[in-house]
Amino acid sequence: MIRKLIIRLEELYEENWNNQIRYIISNQLYDWSLVFKSEFFQHEEEVRVIVYVAKRTQSSPIDIHYRYNFGLSIPYILLKVEKDLLHCIK
Repeated sequence: MIRKLIIRLEELYEENWNNQIRYIISNQLYDWSLVFKSEFFQHEEEVRVIVYVAKRTQSSPIDIHYRYNFGLSIPYILLKVEKDLLHCIK
């Protein structure tokens, strides 16, 4: 995946992209870090849904909540999912 990203960026690269390349790669690596989890947590059998929420403002449509685990602040949002959208739960 990383190789494909680098090749794609190389294909699209333009001289004025110098500062943007670092930003693009950093953002992509962060996004991937949300998807892959350590094998040590394999027993959790969780499903992850990643939802991008704009920074909190006065008119933010979604409240961001936080839980704390081992001194870390973990953000989450509450989503209502219609039951007919689910295929199965194991």
